Amino acid sequence: MKKIFLLFLLVLLVFLPAGSPGAETGGERILEVVSLVRVDSDGTLHITEEITVLVAGQQIRRGIYRDFPTIYPTEDGGRYVVGFDVKEVLRNGNPEPYSVEKLENGSRVRIGDADVLLNHGVHTYTIKFTTDRQLGFFEDVTELYWNIHGTDWAFAADRVTWILELPQEIPRSQLEVTGYTGFQGQQGTDWTYNIDTQGRLVMTTTRQLHPREGFTAVVQWPAGYILDPGNTVKYWFRDNWDGFITMVVLLLLLLWYVPTWKRYGRNPRVGTVFPRFEPPEGYSPAAIRYINRMAYDNKVFAAAILNLAVKGFLMIEETGRNRFTLKKNDSETRPLEDDEQLIGGRLLGSRESLVLENSQHRIVGGAIDAHRQHMIKAYKGSHFLTNRGKVIFPLVLSVLAVLASGFIYSPDAAVVNVMILLVFAAWLAAGIGFILTVHKRWKETPVFTNLMLLLVVSVAALAGTVLLFSVVVSLVVPLVLWGYTGVMLVNIAFWY
Repeated sequence: MKKIFLLFLLVLLVFLPAGSPGAETGGERILEVVSLVRVDSDGTLHITEEITVLVAGQQIRRGIYRDFPTIYPTEDGGRYVVGFDVKEVLRNGNPEPYSVEKLENGSRVRIGDADVLLNHGVHTYTIKFTTDRQLGFFEDVTELYWNIHGTDWAFAADRVTWILELPQEIPRSQLEVTGYTGFQGQQGTDWTYNIDTQGRLVMTTTRQLHPREGFTAVVQWPAGYILDPGNTVKYWFRDNWDGFITMVVLLLLLLWYVPTWKRYGRNPRVGTVFPRFEPPEGYSPAAIRYINRMAYDNKVFAAAILNLAVKGFLMIEETGRNRFTLKKNDSETRPLEDDEQLIGGRLLGSRESLVLENSQHRIVGGAIDAHRQHMIKAYKGSHFLTNRGKVIFPLVLSVLAVLASGFIYSPDAAVVNVMILLVFAAWLAAGIGFILTVHKRWKETPVFTNLMLLLVVSVAALAGTVLLFSVVVSLVVPLVLWGYTGVMLVNIAFWY
């Protein structure tokens, strides 16, 4: 008897259905969607959506959200932005709190009060909004391609109805109606349509839609009844607002940089040039190099050490392979400049000798830091100006412009824009710095190294040229990228 009972359970498990649509959401589902679309003679769409849901406190606890794509890529690499303006949101006929969030490709209407849990049962949400630029204008027909019920819904939908109200002058007998049901990419035909007594097109699904299944309608009518608004100035700004911002910032940067460079950036006129075999009186060789480069480097430190040896303050002995020792010289020493006295005292002081090796890095590093600070205090500002402070404002303005241009469409896009800009700017700046360094050190570097560097630079330049040429020829660069490129180049050019 026990075996017969177990066999019965096994057969029952095998033949039981795997589950009905909505089982994975705790029974919650969409009971009905009714979407009314009224098309004005200027192409504006007025939409009223009624979404009736069964709430069981599983996934639907405080409300629902509805995503609307508003940004579409174009063939020329730009974007096509449709309007989206929410007029009213109701729940069971009463006003309901909502917020509109920006997504990467559109907007999300989040409906509900975060502090209020919904009662279990049936709730009907009504969303009223307007949109434009949704119609396709072709030579012989005008088309409306409308995604009635998207494939991102996590709930089954028992019934979806779409009602299209066109201007009366459009002949209903010349409507071409097509629709698709199913998962993404499928072209199911589980729908039917008719023209009601008010002359409206009514399309309805003929079966329950599973989670992630959608319903799309395509309706065409003869051209000429609704005029194509074209790409007006308003629409151009909507599509290219981020590019417009970057172009304005580019103009502001030029207006800032050019007069600033004329006033602070140009070096004074060069007088008569003649060779000197001694540093000018009161200046050490280290000071001359620091002033000439307007920056401190290892050769400034090395010049100070060598001149201390030349003046007899110390001796440099090679005590091993790439191992040097500084020894204090007791013989008469020529007068030292202030920076030479500083570095000599830091390195030797009460010591008789100092081995230049890693174990002495604190002493040597401390001497270098003190020498650097002395040079900055003695010569920076009085003998040269780097004017680095003059680029803070334009750099901050550039970053804010990139943030603003991305935030227009999505906060995530703003962050991505800045990251791309910084990476590209760093790569470009590093490339320019690399080329300048190679140019300056060409004579100091072995021939083989120079040839390898030249090869790397040539290949990189060729690859960049080919990429730029392909981009320009194919015309796939939106205005905002031209703006970003201009902003980066102007900042880098005036920085150098």
